[in-house]
Parts: sequence; structure tokens; C-alpha cells
Amino acid sequence: MKIAKNDPSLISTSFEKNDVVWLLSERPNLENMQSAFEQILKNHFEKTISQYPKLSLSEIPDCNWLDHVYEMQPPFERAGFHIFGSHDAHKKKPTDKILIEMNAARAFGAGTHGTTAGCLDYIERLKQSSFKPKKILDVGTGSGILTIAAHKIWDDAIIVATDIEQDAIETSQEQFNLNNCNSDITLVLSDNLKNEPTATHAPYDLIMANILAEPLSALKNDIIKLCAPNAHIILSGISNEALGNISDIYTSTNTVEIIDQINIDGWNSLLLKHV
Repeated sequence: MKIAKNDPSLISTSFEKNDVVWLLSERPNLENMQSAFEQILKNHFEKTISQYPKLSLSEIPDCNWLDHVYEMQPPFERAGFHIFGSHDAHKKKPTDKILIEMNAARAFGAGTHGTTAGCLDYIERLKQSSFKPKKILDVGTGSGILTIAAHKIWDDAIIVATDIEQDAIETSQEQFNLNNCNSDITLVLSDNLKNEPTATHAPYDLIMANILAEPLSALKNDIIKLCAPNAHIILSGISNEALGNISDIYTSTNTVEIIDQINIDGWNSLLLKHV
């Protein structure tokens, strides 16, 4: 439909079963739109249309849709963790799971995505193996969920959590406050791993990087250099197409070996060990 200059601007068009849905920036004159719509149909389909469809109008409430969608997320469990939103904090919780409260609409990593789920699986696996890291690095912490999970298991470990986005740093700090795990956690806003706080606490017994294939490739040398002897590395955010390349890049140095690989919903996580 062609919209006149003084009409609300068309933001998007979508299809729902037999309906066409137009998203407009302002409330339109429905009568004028109906007339224009019928004229278009008449010009192009005069001989085949016996009854013109009627347009209907509904308003979308003005709200923060990131928060709104997040609040629709029910509690869920992954590995040994029970993850719930702040909107469900009042509900009864299981006593046999590690509890993580999340309110992370602004940053990636509320726990439902396959990349984050794979990391949580590996954290739980390391816990079951009696692995006890003294220093942990979380690269691209996002919502802070992996740092929180690691802190709740290894509460005496020093953890450095980095991210390139200010929103992620602010959001993860909020999550740390919610989960009472601020002690021994250093948050770093940086687009690389050569910053002073990260270097000061190196080497690390566990490095987690739930990002994407391109930055994983770019950070390979830095991640390996930050490893302590026999350190474990969790890599995630790897598509099926990128899996072979990332595997080859990390093992080409002959200093790390791949112990395991998980695929969840088309996203891969790798567990490696420094040798």
C-alpha cells in the first residue's frame, strides 16, 4: 500500500496465517486507509474479488518491550542450576539446585540460548570432576550468568569478567548484586585481553568465552597465553559452519586439546584443556 506523506510511516509488514499485518508509527485514519485499500484491489483484481477485506486497528501499548518479553520467561533448569527471573523471585525454589536469579533484558545471556546452555553444562561437568580453579576469566560476560554460576560453585576463586559493551558491564553488576556474589569478582570494560586487570590476575585455571567465532579466532593467542598449566577452556557461540575452523585454530598450536563438544540448537560449545 502506498502511504501519503502526511500519513503514519510504515515500519514493517508481516503475515499471520491469512492476515497481512502493517505496523505503523502513529494511529492512522482507518476510513481513508480502507478506501485506498479497496481502490488498489479494485484496480488490480476487479473481476475476481466479490467482497473486500476489512481493515482493523489495534494499538500496541507503550512499554519497554525488552523487559516485557523477559518477564514472560518462566523459571527453567539447566545442568545443576535453577534459573529464574526477578519477577519470579517470590516463588518456591528447588533445594537440590544452585539458584541463579537473572534480570538481564539488556545483555546477552539469560541462560536459554544454546550457547549459554552448553557453557552451563560444562561448568557442571567440571564441578562433578572435582576441578577447583583458583582463578577464572569470563571473556564477554554479557549478563554475567557464567561468572555467577562459577562463583556459586567455586566461591573462593578470583574471577575476572570482561566485556566490550558498557550495557553488559552495568547489567552483569546488577546480576552480581542480585546473587550476592560481588566478592572476588573484577569487572573490566575492554575490547581486548591485554588490559591491566586481566593481566594482573593471570594465569587462569579456567577461561570461559561465550562469544562468536570471529572474536574467538582473533583472541586465540591471548586466551592460550593466559592459561595456567592444565587449565580448562570453555568456548561457545560457534555455529556449525564455524566449528571446524575454530577447532583447527585452537588445536594448531599443539598446546590445547579438545576434550568434548556439545551441539545445542545448531550452536556448538567446546571444552578444551591446556597441555
